[in-house]
Amino acid sequence: AARFKQAGHVDAPSAPFLFRPALPHLAAMGAVCVCCMDDSGSATVEKVRIATGAADVEELQHQMAERGLEKEPKLQTGSGTPGGVADVEELLRHMAEHGQEKELKLQKGSGTPGLSISIVGARGLWPSRWQPGVSEPVYYCEVRANGNLLCSTVRSENGVEPVWAATFDDLPVDAGSPLEFAVYGEDSDGIDLLGKACLGTEDYDADGFNGELKLEHARADEACIRVKVKLADKNLPPGPAASFKACFERSSTDVLWAVRLDASDGVQLRAMEVQEGVVSEYNRNAKPQHRVNVGDYLTEVNGVSGDAASMLAELKAERLVECVISRSVTCTFLVDFGEAFSPKGIEFVTSSDVDYWVIKAIADNGTGKGQLQPSDRVVTLGSEKILAADTPQKFLEASGKVLVTVQRSAAGNGKGSPSHWAFR
Repeated sequence: AARFKQAGHVDAPSAPFLFRPALPHLAAMGAVCVCCMDDSGSATVEKVRIATGAADVEELQHQMAERGLEKEPKLQTGSGTPGGVADVEELLRHMAEHGQEKELKLQKGSGTPGLSISIVGARGLWPSRWQPGVSEPVYYCEVRANGNLLCSTVRSENGVEPVWAATFDDLPVDAGSPLEFAVYGEDSDGIDLLGKACLGTEDYDADGFNGELKLEHARADEACIRVKVKLADKNLPPGPAASFKACFERSSTDVLWAVRLDASDGVQLRAMEVQEGVVSEYNRNAKPQHRVNVGDYLTEVNGVSGDAASMLAELKAERLVECVISRSVTCTFLVDFGEAFSPKGIEFVTSSDVDYWVIKAIADNGTGKGQLQPSDRVVTLGSEKILAADTPQKFLEASGKVLVTVQRSAAGNGKGSPSHWAFR
């Protein structure tokens, strides 16, 4: 405030003005303070407007305490601005009434009011060889436009794939400004940038954006962040679908579907290879979001679901089939294996035809319970990729905290598990 006066921007004592606090935790909450400058050039906060609904300093401090920010700098109420102005329009009217219309001109920004940003989560942040230090990191994401902080998530502690599910509304962004998403990890050694993604105005200005962005300058090639962005009074476009329906028809039951399937989990059929034939011809005529890809799961065939053998029988017997196809999603977990050769409580199904282990069952006290689940395909254990010749003995030998990468159905495993957060 003193710098404003010294620079000649405010000549009259007690001229009110608006500013956005530079303190990150306040800027992230959408704080706008109305201030009053006294004769000494210092400013006092009269009213605080918060996107979350706080109308004064006391309520703001209460919200800060609820968010674990009670140790952050405190705002103190001051002598205030006469009239108790609450927004730009009221401030300008107040200035005009007091003959100050020539002293300070406040213009509403030329930006895009009402921008809504949802930060769902991030995955693939770490390479398989990564191990945590003394403390496991917590994660947060910041969004900036033209270098200015728009919003920041709270710290997430839910594993190596943080899920924030945070939505920020009514964010002012100048027209034509791209959005920059930056993901950070923080532990006892400090804060590390784990990747950035840029969303150009052309990607969200007209129809909004609802999907994943690849993180650049990341530790792992698969790193991405799931976001939703839309303008006021507009709806979000459809996001990536966890599953879809597809109909396949062949000339007779003697014609092969030409898809190699893995039924080893006993519940779903996983597409291992799409060969030239009925399904590849379907793919050539289908939209990208409705094509069958290697790794996808057939979770239902002509109404039959939950039993891989029954679905295979239906495929063999029928000339026309309607299938529900679920996308495959790769998930990474930091699993505590305890001591080497200790009981792990996990039962696997192995096959010499595939480069993964299929989890058949997990005991209530099994390793990775709450992270791993039945029907998961374990594809890496630490820095080692699982090969067809490998046996689950490696799982028994593992100790300490190790990254485990699995592939699973995005729509759930058919046994009550929910769809993956990246598809919600």
